[in-house]
Amino acid sequence: MSRATDVDLLARLTVRVREETGFDLTGYRTDGLVRRARQRAALVGAEGLQEYLPSVDAHEAQALLEHVLTQVSGWFRDAHVWTSLRETVLPGIARRRGGPVHLRVWVAGCGEGQEVWSLAACLDEAVRAGHLTSWRLLATDVDAGVLATLERGLYPVVEVAAPGEELLLGHLGRVGDAWEVGPSLSAHVRTAVHDVRDAPPPGLGGPADLVLCRNVIMYLDAGVQVGVLDGLVASMRPGGVLVLGHAEIPLDHRDVLVPVDLSARAYRAIGTPLPSSAPAPGSSAPC
Repeated sequence: MSRATDVDLLARLTVRVREETGFDLTGYRTDGLVRRARQRAALVGAEGLQEYLPSVDAHEAQALLEHVLTQVSGWFRDAHVWTSLRETVLPGIARRRGGPVHLRVWVAGCGEGQEVWSLAACLDEAVRAGHLTSWRLLATDVDAGVLATLERGLYPVVEVAAPGEELLLGHLGRVGDAWEVGPSLSAHVRTAVHDVRDAPPPGLGGPADLVLCRNVIMYLDAGVQVGVLDGLVASMRPGGVLVLGHAEIPLDHRDVLVPVDLSARAYRAIGTPLPSSAPAPGSSAPC
């Protein structure tokens, strides 16, 4: 089947998804959506999007949406990023702020949460090292299902490469054949359903000092990426750090984002932040 035909069928599928779920996939990259839609079609035994489309009822529209939005998450994925956070980013934020500080952190597009807890373990280490006094983290995703997994804090036991083992395992308990995230980390983390195309998220409560939005904007059209980056920058205090995914380079924001560590895709914000006096929609208490 031609690409043009697939694009037409995808347009009809996205309308069906919007009608049945209320979620608008406009702005997501067409090639990625076609690939994910074909994968879902194959999973239910359809030979292609033409055959799949008639079967997309309310239940299947939700299943397709969840398949499209699923993000890969893992413990300390890309080890050099976590080394940079521990050795450069977090000490640097504290130093620029005049040393030990409370940190407000946002993880956007958090998936099932392994990266949230990886970051939380780094933040705990930074407190013990004297770089931070305390921290609060808001984890957001458009998918309430993955947030429920994060909130439960239960994960299969897997091998964790350095530095994860030394940082993380002291915060995990065993529940049968699973790990359970302990209160030393979970007490500092809140969640909210939020679309990264909208900023700031509910509950952020003011400018963020650190934002992780890794491997999220790469799935969006170029024009939408610009708007998302605008929102991320506007949600940060000057001097705050934004960490993106390996394939995400904010070329259109070189005037407001300066590199801290290019290999880790860490950038310091020098733009205008969200006023701290302006509460985020739906926020309950500041971080």
